[in-house]
Amino acid sequence: MTNSVWQPGPVDAVREAEAVVVGGGIAGVAAALYLRERGLRPVLVEAKTVAAGASGRNAGFVLTGTAEHYVAAVERYGHDRARLAWSASVANRARLLAVAESLGVPLERCGSMLACVDADEAAAARVSARLLAEDGFEGRFESSDPLRRGFVGALVKPGDAALDPVRLVQALSRASGAAILERCPVYHVAPGVIWSAAGEVRAPLVIVAAGPHTPHLLPPLAGTIAPVRAQMLATGPGPRVLDTLVYANYGYDYMRQLPDGRFLAGGSRDHAVAEEVGFEDRVTAPVQEAIAAFMRRHFPDIGAPVAARWSGVMEFTADLLPLVGPVPGMPGVYVCAGFSGHGLAFALEAAARVVACALDGASPGVFDLDR
Repeated sequence: MTNSVWQPGPVDAVREAEAVVVGGGIAGVAAALYLRERGLRPVLVEAKTVAAGASGRNAGFVLTGTAEHYVAAVERYGHDRARLAWSASVANRARLLAVAESLGVPLERCGSMLACVDADEAAAARVSARLLAEDGFEGRFESSDPLRRGFVGALVKPGDAALDPVRLVQALSRASGAAILERCPVYHVAPGVIWSAAGEVRAPLVIVAAGPHTPHLLPPLAGTIAPVRAQMLATGPGPRVLDTLVYANYGYDYMRQLPDGRFLAGGSRDHAVAEEVGFEDRVTAPVQEAIAAFMRRHFPDIGAPVAARWSGVMEFTADLLPLVGPVPGMPGVYVCAGFSGHGLAFALEAAARVVACALDGASPGVFDLDR
């Protein structure tokens, strides 16, 4: 990669490293941290700033589980793979809560619930609770609405938590001790080297955790990850109406109230599925109105006006599980991406697995991209 006379940055700069991580979201900074714990000195390269992408634009839910009800996961993957995926999320939550406490990132141990909007979802939640119990996972089904807000049942998971995702990712990046190159787009990845706006970074180990942009840098993974937009809004401070995390409508709607009284709500992607595919970072009237309508239906007493609206681009795989492991045809290059809207549920565990795969030859397990 060369630069013209008009472009900023060194023309022939070369940096040597023991490992390089591409991407400053939660998966990338966690991979850098685990590399450092193994004695390597990584360089982390981020096109914008740490936590600028989806990792800093979500609701901060630290959940266990996949993107679907457990019964749907069992149907999609088979019982054994569903159990392995759920176990990975449980391990991830333990990792995340421990590291957040060690780094001084405030946690709300408020639990979560999958609130059911109709009888079909309640039936799925009821079966999910039974399967979870049989497999040794937490999850209690409530046949009535614990919130008394127009739902028809809920699956309650008391061990889940919430936090500020930007504060977490920034704390992880500092703890990693990595040399961090921000505002430094990566143009090309090859075995042993990446080309970026700051020149070449040469390293025997490259981990790409670039979210929805990952396939652009790793041609063998073309078509495995799709960019999908998520939208959210936040009100100003209002009366306390919610003390737990709420997923509803099969995960398409979600909400949380912050300690200062601001109410966060997001989702409603099911109202514009095709329109929400792509890289464009913008809010749209149909989805924002659908989010507001869901709030009015179930939380009419919020009262406070909307103070902010935003979007973020997620990375979806065909089976909604991350891709972790060595990239075919690219020796020394590994991938850790494809979290399908559940980065806080899987990213630390996936990062630990990609590092173990790269350094020890360990299997990524249920995340193995060979699937």
